[in-house]
Amino acid sequence: MKFVFADGAVVERQVGECEIELQAGRQHTPVVLGEPGDDLPLLGVVTLEELSVVFDPFRRELRQMTARL
Repeated sequence: MKFVFADGAVVERQVGECEIELQAGRQHTPVVLGEPGDDLPLLGVVTLEELSVVFDPFRRELRQMTARL
């Protein structure tokens, strides 16, 4: 699958699924498989939303999201 970065660079990576476990819980989530030389791994918004957590940029930590209906 092709991905476009904010700077316009295009890369092609394989996509899979994995099970991730954080303090907030355990969930299956889609993943983009990195290659040698890729930068650090990161959690995307899909995974964070599935686990009902948000990133607090001021404290630089994950927090439990308040569920709203």
